[in-house]
Amino acid sequence: MTYTTTTITTNKTNMSGNGIANGSGRRPRIILIGGAEIFIQNRPLGQLQFGSENPGTISIDCTGQAWRIAHDLLSKDFEVMFVSVAGNDFAGQAMKARLQEVGASVDHFHLVEGKDTAAKHEILNLLDQPEMEFENDEVFSQLTTDMIDQAANDMETGDCVVVETRFPEAVIHHIVKTLSHLPILLCPMSEWNAERAKGVLGSVKGLLVGRRQAEVLSGLSILSEPELQKAAAWFFDTGVEQVFFDLGFGGMYYKDILEEGAQRPGPANLATVVAGFASGQPAALTVSKAIEKQGGE
Repeated sequence: MTYTTTTITTNKTNMSGNGIANGSGRRPRIILIGGAEIFIQNRPLGQLQFGSENPGTISIDCTGQAWRIAHDLLSKDFEVMFVSVAGNDFAGQAMKARLQEVGASVDHFHLVEGKDTAAKHEILNLLDQPEMEFENDEVFSQLTTDMIDQAANDMETGDCVVVETRFPEAVIHHIVKTLSHLPILLCPMSEWNAERAKGVLGSVKGLLVGRRQAEVLSGLSILSEPELQKAAAWFFDTGVEQVFFDLGFGGMYYKDILEEGAQRPGPANLATVVAGFASGQPAALTVSKAIEKQGGE
């Protein structure tokens, strides 16, 4: 596969990292404050018959952006501390046990009584297209500022903090305020919860964001590369130092104090983006590695 790079601007200002590992032999440590959910998929063997039993296959697995990043980072010999909430049900207990089994720290992965673990249920049709979808992620509203305070001392040794926006706005603000001395990579998860991140943009070092979430945060239309460039400049003006636009199969657009540009095609490996951000390396190098990593899998 051929990868293409488009560089828009270049600035020769030196960019220093945060000394991750730095020859000390210590494994880099990533703090992931994000969600994990159960994914159930039904695939019928024939035409769907509403109101009747439908023979077919049913698959179930754990998923979520933070879940996938955690597993990938652990395979790269990173330490991962996973801070989250799930229901104290079979699914939540299994999810926490699985994370612990693969090496993540789950001391602050809370199981909440009386709540269902976050889940998405997809029913496909004969064309393998979603016929119906159900989703319940209400449990993420149960993450509290007290839980963050309980984890604060353990998070101090992190090389970077990845924060999803699945949680209440007040909790997101508290996380950023409490951990403002650490490099924070903010990851808005959807258009509707991206709104919660507007008030903390000036206090985070990095932003990993999809196009539509970026439109919500900036109020700008982003439909072309010049508009990506304009949006990246807007985020820089708020104080963000590294911006990564995840464009899926369209690759990734990036900006930092050194340069900005795009690498295509995608998708990019998001764990590699997190690893590069944690090391303090230039965004262009991070994205190059992330695209090559995904393309080689």
